[in-house]
Amino acid sequence: MIQKNLNLGLLILRLGLGVLFIFHGFPKIIAGPASWLSLGGAMSSLGINFLPTFWGFLAASSEFFGGIFLVLGLFHRTACAFIFLTMSVALLKHINADDSFSVYSHCLTCAIFALGLFFTGSSYENFSRSFNKSSKTMRTGKVKRVLRNKGFGFITDMDGKQIFFHQTAVVGTRFESLKDGQEVSFHVKHTPKGPNAINVRLQD
Repeated sequence: MIQKNLNLGLLILRLGLGVLFIFHGFPKIIAGPASWLSLGGAMSSLGINFLPTFWGFLAASSEFFGGIFLVLGLFHRTACAFIFLTMSVALLKHINADDSFSVYSHCLTCAIFALGLFFTGSSYENFSRSFNKSSKTMRTGKVKRVLRNKGFGFITDMDGKQIFFHQTAVVGTRFESLKDGQEVSFHVKHTPKGPNAINVRLQD
């Protein structure tokens, strides 16, 4: 449960940051070369004074397309790296211009979030994996009820918990031959709808 909540929180942060940069970068993308030239002037803070239009276009693209990639869960670390670098350059420009903290706090906050998310991996994958991972420990229980006409049933494990299983989860015997009260072994697969029993086998 803790891991699922953690991955959900990271997913929310990534979606939020992605949407923020889509709206933040889109006006810069469509503004054209004149805007890119001005934006690329920030590279002078690093002593880079050539190709300012190119650097400005790259910065705008990093924000806009980086935001899209974050929302879609594609090229996660690459998107985070470009956003972090773009925000770091903007931060350095504001600091060199002696701007107040209230002016550059946005750049600093986004840079911190992008750097943190860089190390988390794709939260879509983490979130999906937390719901779909299967327990490696074999568990035992008894068949509580078999609904043959519906193709599923329920198992009561050793802790008294009721666990759903589908007819396709039964191995080594036919689903229709299972009877209430029979002892079975199984693995547990966690899904968004709750735990499911898989690899259901009759105990010898």
